[in-house]
Amino acid sequence: MRRTRGGGGMGVGFYLTHKYLEMMGGQFSLTSRQGEGTCSSIQLPLKLMGRASAQAVSADSAGGDLPLSNLRLLLVEDDPTVAKINAIRLRKLGAHVVVAGNGQVAVEMLQDKSVDIAAILMDLHMPVMDGFSATRHIRDMVEYVKIPIVAVTAGSRLAEYARAMAAGIDAFYSKPFEPNVLIQYFKARGVIR
Repeated sequence: MRRTRGGGGMGVGFYLTHKYLEMMGGQFSLTSRQGEGTCSSIQLPLKLMGRASAQAVSADSAGGDLPLSNLRLLLVEDDPTVAKINAIRLRKLGAHVVVAGNGQVAVEMLQDKSVDIAAILMDLHMPVMDGFSATRHIRDMVEYVKIPIVAVTAGSRLAEYARAMAAGIDAFYSKPFEPNVLIQYFKARGVIR
């Protein structure tokens, strides 16, 4: 497949790809030739699971001793790939994850009371309604005034952090988030024990 585009990006996509692959034990490489373009490749380890291993994983998942066991989270993320990866990571820790594709969808889900959640993980830069606006709308709903809202974003500028806090965000983490940091935050907030 050959695809070209005219540059001008900030390289955030390459950074996130590299970090996600690193977390999964994979590798990411780029080769570039002036006038010809850039080729990227990934390698992921494939581990085949025997029947006994699959049963053990299933038993562990049902055990309730996972750090986010039965925690209901709303993940607000417009990038379907990032949403899927983060949802899988959170589910492996025991969480029940509901995904909203942008801030407007998240606000509507909460207004309709179609989800019962304990915390929200919010991307800040999304089409339709960004995370800043969505957070302000959520904070206007009486039942969600105190719900933990955690920004999980590719941006990390100080001005963005200040804007997020002013909107009502409780914590701010760069993508890709570290599960242990998130677990410690939820423990500190009393969301989990």
